[in-house]
Amino acid sequence: MERKPNNEEWKQRIKELEKEVVQLKLEKNELTSLKERLKILFEFAPDGYFLCDLKGRFIDGNKAAERLSGYKREELIGKSFLKVKLLASIEIKKADRVLAKIARGHPAGPEEFSLNRKDGSHVELEIRAFPVKIKGKTTVLAIARDITERKKADKALRESDQKFRSLFEHMAAASCFDEIVYEDGKPVDYRIIDVNPSYERIIGISKSAAAGALASKLYGTGEAPFLDVYSRVTETGQAASFEAYFPPSEKHLHIMVSCPGRGQFCTVFSDITERKRAERLLQESEKRYRTLFESSRDAIILINRKGKILQGNPAAIKMFGYVDNEEFTSQNVKDLSPDYQPDGTLSLVKAEQMNKIAQEKGSHFFEWKHKRKEGKEFFATVLLTKMELDNEIILQATVRDITENKLAEEALKKREKELEIRTNSLEKANTALGVLLRKREEDKKRLENGVLFNMRRKVEPYIEKLKNSMLDERQKVYVSILEKNLNDITSTFPQALSSKYLKLTPTELEVARLIKQGRSTKEIAMALEISSRTAEVHRENIRKKFNLKHRKDNLKTHLSSL
Repeated sequence: MERKPNNEEWKQRIKELEKEVVQLKLEKNELTSLKERLKILFEFAPDGYFLCDLKGRFIDGNKAAERLSGYKREELIGKSFLKVKLLASIEIKKADRVLAKIARGHPAGPEEFSLNRKDGSHVELEIRAFPVKIKGKTTVLAIARDITERKKADKALRESDQKFRSLFEHMAAASCFDEIVYEDGKPVDYRIIDVNPSYERIIGISKSAAAGALASKLYGTGEAPFLDVYSRVTETGQAASFEAYFPPSEKHLHIMVSCPGRGQFCTVFSDITERKRAERLLQESEKRYRTLFESSRDAIILINRKGKILQGNPAAIKMFGYVDNEEFTSQNVKDLSPDYQPDGTLSLVKAEQMNKIAQEKGSHFFEWKHKRKEGKEFFATVLLTKMELDNEIILQATVRDITENKLAEEALKKREKELEIRTNSLEKANTALGVLLRKREEDKKRLENGVLFNMRRKVEPYIEKLKNSMLDERQKVYVSILEKNLNDITSTFPQALSSKYLKLTPTELEVARLIKQGRSTKEIAMALEISSRTAEVHRENIRKKFNLKHRKDNLKTHLSSL
């Protein structure tokens, strides 16, 4: 017979049961707390959580899922993504493959999808899917991460790479990528990784020969050129720019070395050989100018637009009586001439006009009265020339003292006066001389008028056309005509033609001249800017007026015989 527990045993048993109840309550509370935490994690996860069955019908979703899709949770639950049209038709097959994989118990992804949001916009998603058992049924937990910005960044990066590659391939300067070669931790050489097409043109080495080659062997120098610069740029990450003569290409180059990262550096070579040559020529020109400036017997003065003397050569300092260049350059140009007046008189206005003419035309030559330091005046010729010095427009005045010339001129005038007095006593001779002089003057005017007439009729029209035309076939004709007409100025043909054949119109007269020169109908049309048909009509009219219409006489021969 089974023994019944006594009171103490019952009490002990009750206490144990009470402890078990308390433990169960604690476990229940902990489980509830865990569920709450899981629910919070699910609800407020940064990625979108979509829970659906194997047919694509939505069971649940978190706030991130609502934000990504634009739909409220209640709008999606019970509906298929096909019905809501969250996915484009081209992505349905991809979604079916994911559901089939989940149905077999395997996770899927990551896969990229373009999600159609409720408002019609699109969002790019990266989705990972996992099979989840809920009440014995397999459901799908899809975790969606917004990768729209990442996709934009990837696209921007690809576009940037394409732009860089396009720039690299098409830039006029030679460019290459290199990497340092180390031995025992020390840089000993560098290897060329890639070069652009301009590299072959400027450096003279093809891409196939350069790619992968060591600089010391590629350039045939036995050591890597400028290795110290490349090493410093690689270590510091700071770009370096310098100019150097590059023996392998026999050119002066401007070299820019930068370190874009990834253990590489980029070198850009710009050919500055012509610039260096120009700089050398400029230095030589400046040296020659300085020699001429210092040794010239004429005074050479550099003046700015305000009339301030910038510099004078030794001849200028001596001519104007100053001690040295410092004293001379402390003056203004008006201090060198008594004609400069502070009240703006005619002389000052005239001086400003001389400066203006030189500025506009580039140079101007004239005579001017000058003043030495002690006040003594003298005449000199002045050649004002516009120059550019340190990006500033200045005037160079070349001054030549003509005092002796003026004295000789005055002596000559005095001598001429004496001769005039003696000539007055020879009345008859003077009268005869007057008649001869008048005749000479009339002949001179007649000659001038004749020359002027010919020049205006025969030269100026073609010069004007030449000015307004490009050098093409027509202009070559003009030049040829111009050359012929200059020779005709001394001939008698124009006078004969004008006097004997005034019945010709001005245009026919011009056509007759060109026919006499042997010009074809096409050349005449081009010269007079008329059609070939019109030129032919003028030919026929001339033949008619010369009674040659029904004769076989050559028109050019007939005109030349006149």
